[in-house]
Amino acid sequence: MIGIQLGMLPGNNFDEAAEIFRRLQARFSIPACEVHLERTLYPPALWPWEKASLDKVKELRSSVARLGIHLPFMDMNPISTNPRIAEASLNILEDSLLFAAQAKADYAVFHARGRQVENASRAKELQAWSEVLVRLGRQAATQGLVFCLENADDLWNPGEIRTLLSENSIKLCLDLGHLFERRYPTSLMTRMAYALNDRISPYPFALKKGLPVEFANAWHQVLHSFESEIACIHLHNHNGRVAHRRLRHGKIDLRLPRDYGGRWRDLPVILEVDYSHATIGQIEDDLRHAGELLP
Repeated sequence: MIGIQLGMLPGNNFDEAAEIFRRLQARFSIPACEVHLERTLYPPALWPWEKASLDKVKELRSSVARLGIHLPFMDMNPISTNPRIAEASLNILEDSLLFAAQAKADYAVFHARGRQVENASRAKELQAWSEVLVRLGRQAATQGLVFCLENADDLWNPGEIRTLLSENSIKLCLDLGHLFERRYPTSLMTRMAYALNDRISPYPFALKKGLPVEFANAWHQVLHSFESEIACIHLHNHNGRVAHRRLRHGKIDLRLPRDYGGRWRDLPVILEVDYSHATIGQIEDDLRHAGELLP
């Protein structure tokens, strides 16, 4: 089920992006979309506290079979050791979940962005994230939303994500491009070597250390291992330096394995490509290519 992230379409505001989406939908019968609530980064995104925002999304809801809401994440830290910062961040996220429920969305996508004090153990941070996921996941379930943790930011390791999903009965938004976002080693010399590889080398995936996947098609293994937990997929390419690239403009072979059957046609596969400076023709090319990628 192909969809588009409206927040990353061309346009200075939501109305302009929504008009482009409707034009594309008329031609390609697009059944799904996501609305972004991080207006700090994306001009076509919405602020969830503005009444006009809810009216706009309700109008959009009637034209799609599957609607997702991407929760905000900038300048927030729900696991901060400062209790006021943590609570303020959680309040924004809870207000955004309420917005998603009032808009009658099907699911909400959460980026786990935030750290504790510098010397905090990873086990302590993961426990704090688990408590956040319990709180947000319960609210989402009560409001009829599927709550999806995305593999991004400060929760990206597949092993950690598996534990958090199983402990908190939530789903996964599998972002294929983020599987190729490097986490740099702490050693200064090693870090510099990998940074030079990523920024200068014509073979940016040549060094594997720090990648959530170990080689260019290992994301197929991630799909298999998380099959029952995946509720949506974010589709974009990565050239070894920059994510959110057009589907044919990166190093990842994005073709889904043919043995996945019809189940993947029922999942929202959202084009989360940076189309802010793209032409309509380029977006149409990606839509056609996305249709070819599905089994």
